Amino acid sequence: MIRCMNTFPAAGLGLSALPDPTSPCPLSLTPREAYSEHFFQRDLLGRAPGSAIIRRSAFEQSGGFSGRRQVGDHELWLKIARVFDVVKIPTDLVWDRSHPDQEKHFDNAAAKLVIHEEVLLAALSAPDCPLTVKERDAAAARLTRNRAGNYWRLLMSGGERAVAGKYRRAAGVPAASIGGFALGRILRGASPFSPPNPRS
Repeated sequence: MIRCMNTFPAAGLGLSALPDPTSPCPLSLTPREAYSEHFFQRDLLGRAPGSAIIRRSAFEQSGGFSGRRQVGDHELWLKIARVFDVVKIPTDLVWDRSHPDQEKHFDNAAAKLVIHEEVLLAALSAPDCPLTVKERDAAAARLTRNRAGNYWRLLMSGGERAVAGKYRRAAGVPAASIGGFALGRILRGASPFSPPNPRS
């Protein structure tokens, strides 16, 4: 990871990225490219802390972690990526040890989804967001549309119906959006009763 960061001295953040068959790693992205990939192509900036390396100057300039539970890392990656280049580092450099005291096991799935959405919307509305106004609006609209899919995923994942209801209320997912999502799945030939693919 250090070698990859040293290859791109202007970068402030390096992330062990999801595999991308269209480009080799390491690869440096400008703030605009990183935001565009994250909001319109694949989850670049949602990587776990063990997948990240941060240049100290970028960490200090961005103000470091906010201290918010569940989303502090995601929030910081979005802040750094607005100002500094991001290096996509080869994947599979980390192994996560699972145990019952991990932060991810606290709070419920609905609350986690809502606060992650809040972080994404805050990043899009930040004055230094590298996207154009039109792109920001498109990304925000996409997040809003995805709420129906998130609700559907929770609803169809078995044992999560109460969580799905909490998410729908907290995120303000209207019935029309849910109906439109289910209809869209039918038109694409997918069963409306099976859990959707997270990227569908």
